[in-house]
Amino acid sequence: SDARGSRHQSSLPNAAKGYPPREPREHAWSPSAMSLSLFTVSLAAISPRKSIVVTDVDGTLFSFAGRDLSDGNRRALTECVESGVHVSLATGRIPGPWFDALKEQVPGIGACVFGNGALVVDGSGSPIWESQLPDEIVAAVREYTLGGCAGGDSAARLCVLAATRWEPGAPHAIRYVELSPDGSPSAITSLIERAGEPDAVLLPSLDGLEARGVLKFVIWTLPGEDGWASMDATVCELRARLEGLGATILHHGDRWCEVLPPGVDKGSGVLKLLSSLGVAPEDALAVGDAENDLSMLRIVGIGAAPANAQPAALAAADVVVPSNSDDGVAAAIRKYVLPEEGANMLDFYTLDMCPFAQRCWIVLEELGASYSRRAVNLRGSEEERARYEREVNPRGKVPALRDAETGVTLFESLLINEYLAERQEGGPLLPADPAARARIRLWNEHCDSQLAVAHFTLLMNKDALSEEAKRAALDAALDVYEARLVGPYLLGDAFTLADANALPFFERLDFSLRHYKQIDALARHPRTRRWLDLALSRESFRATRQPEAKLVELYDKFLEADYAFGGLNKN
Repeated sequence: SDARGSRHQSSLPNAAKGYPPREPREHAWSPSAMSLSLFTVSLAAISPRKSIVVTDVDGTLFSFAGRDLSDGNRRALTECVESGVHVSLATGRIPGPWFDALKEQVPGIGACVFGNGALVVDGSGSPIWESQLPDEIVAAVREYTLGGCAGGDSAARLCVLAATRWEPGAPHAIRYVELSPDGSPSAITSLIERAGEPDAVLLPSLDGLEARGVLKFVIWTLPGEDGWASMDATVCELRARLEGLGATILHHGDRWCEVLPPGVDKGSGVLKLLSSLGVAPEDALAVGDAENDLSMLRIVGIGAAPANAQPAALAAADVVVPSNSDDGVAAAIRKYVLPEEGANMLDFYTLDMCPFAQRCWIVLEELGASYSRRAVNLRGSEEERARYEREVNPRGKVPALRDAETGVTLFESLLINEYLAERQEGGPLLPADPAARARIRLWNEHCDSQLAVAHFTLLMNKDALSEEAKRAALDAALDVYEARLVGPYLLGDAFTLADANALPFFERLDFSLRHYKQIDALARHPRTRRWLDLALSRESFRATRQPEAKLVELYDKFLEADYAFGGLNKN
């Protein structure tokens, strides 16, 4: 099976299928999964520079019920528009004066999502898509909140708002209808006014709303004040009454909740927005701070949460940026949409103990490249793995490399290293001479298909009868190095990709066989020993070396599981 675990059925080893044994070229280095899988992939054209910014409003662009952008956020959004990047909002609000004011601050804001996904409009404000609550859901909510009380309990007051198409054809056609049995405004009425949303329409009853169409309900309480309902109890009762009707219920804490049409949330609205623009989800940056943003953060290429975000949003986000008061949206834009001059252009996805990843890390250090090192949690949740597969490497492996300058994402370590060397015009790591390049590739092939296989097969062996044969197989692989390395490095005076690619495997071979088998693997290979000692002294290796204790921890887990590398070590 591959390293993604129980989601895939295990397969027969190549030998059992009648094929010659072959080691995997890349893998997900996961001791818990205890398996590797074969693959070779070239590249995926996934651009890290996002072509659309989708941002939440309250708690993200500015404080709750605010209207004005900071200079930093305004400049960043304006630069996006001027650079041809789509700028969109995805908010629980409905269109209103606040939105008109925002468009004045950033002319060119395009298609947007309102009502937490119930309404998607184009840049002119014309609906692209709209979802309304089915009549049975409207009736159930109306019955539960009759008279502005939870379930008819006069000691459990609620403030009920329904977003409706109140004035079709008007500049602000969608208005909140507020249930006001005595006709007086409430604290929520003034909150709507301060936020710049269209003035609420106060009605003594919500009868007949089905004819106008309801996009969503917003239900408020005043926690801690006498006579008001508990929001937890309200949400619990709403879930019970709406069970089987498919309604989406968003619980926003102890003050308010929302009831949305079936299948509607910010994520669904953003997908419809992106589809209308012809933009793939992986090419989008989204920024949000609250639980109603989770679905949006999870479906885009980069989901960012400001530092002030709720814990669930922080956990769901790919990255955390400065708080809304410190221009977090602008920081995300500068990083993923409009990189500043001199910013890191390479994202390196890795795991600390993976030798395939380390060989790429060594090359990055040899080249003095500017890069961001991103640890991948391949033992994380299904959601985390799915996001990595969707956004970076569809095979779910490490290493991977994303280059913002060229807009490509690469995986398979040998390919990555050749690309890195070519990116800086070869140099000593990858000479221009075709014969030298061919010799590098031959060394790489021998390391991956012969040396790595023989080492791990011997290390994991627990069968005394086969120990000698497996030791002989390793010696045969090492004999090639002893006989053919030119010295002082594999191809001569220069440290090349052949050395960089082999170095992590030799370090592990040398240490692990001493530690577990009391074998000096290079005792009969003095030229190879001198090469290894020289290569291990390079700064690039010292910068990427992992503690021996971590190697022991890793190999202990393999040995405890009676791990068989590619099915080759069955005793």
